[in-house]
Amino acid sequence: MDRRGASLSPDEKEIYFGSTKGPFAGPLYTSTIHRAERGLVVEPFVDSGDWKAMKPLAGQDSPRFSEDGTTVVLAAITQSGGKPHLHFARRGDASADFGDLLPIALKVDGSQFELNPYLIMSRDGQGELFFSQCTSASTDNCDSPKEGANKELVQVHVNHPNLAAPDAFGDPKALAEINAEFNEYAPVVSADGLEIFFSRNGRIFRAWRKHQGAQFGQVNIVKDLDLPGHGEMAPTWLSPNNCRLYFQSQKGNTSQPRPIIVDLWVAERKPLSP
Repeated sequence: MDRRGASLSPDEKEIYFGSTKGPFAGPLYTSTIHRAERGLVVEPFVDSGDWKAMKPLAGQDSPRFSEDGTTVVLAAITQSGGKPHLHFARRGDASADFGDLLPIALKVDGSQFELNPYLIMSRDGQGELFFSQCTSASTDNCDSPKEGANKELVQVHVNHPNLAAPDAFGDPKALAEINAEFNEYAPVVSADGLEIFFSRNGRIFRAWRKHQGAQFGQVNIVKDLDLPGHGEMAPTWLSPNNCRLYFQSQKGNTSQPRPIIVDLWVAERKPLSP
């Protein structure tokens, strides 16, 4: 099966990811959330199958958790043939099951696809939500940098933890300093909100900013991850210490919907200087 849109627990012993059944990658509307665990960070994961704490819908992908583990944000298709939009669910504590998925009410064009959410929310409930917005006639075109799709990164301020409240989110803002004539998608942001990784036409780039709320600066390709043979690549999660970046690599004939294989990878770097 394919594995994509991975998110991990802060200690990196649990991993959650979207997956479709079968040897090749399937469309988003067939994806369900899986969970795997390991005893130590250096050990391999053991897949425990469909994540039973999340109620199944027509399609789910890219789960992202708040710092305390009580809120999850993900891209979901609530009915067959529908478009993916951002949803969230809450639970009382990190060991409980989540309640029903509820749509995130954003001031965006509902005709567009919303994908790849990345949530930065502190324990006081404030933070930022980043996601990819895609204009296309097909969900398949939004899964990778194919012709016929236009993808860009969007940022929204989170005002408080009750994501169902009318004023929970600020106005969505396109990251104009990053979005170009290319396809930008799959944002991954450091816990302090200062470094962003993203995919541009299937290659991983990054940028920095001085503080949350400021614009990101110069965009540069991550040369260490610009590797031949990995196909289209997209970041999925960054460890709290900023040292390990998890990403997905998509191989196959991307000009056709199938067959494509998506695998998860991790790259490590030394701690950044203060």
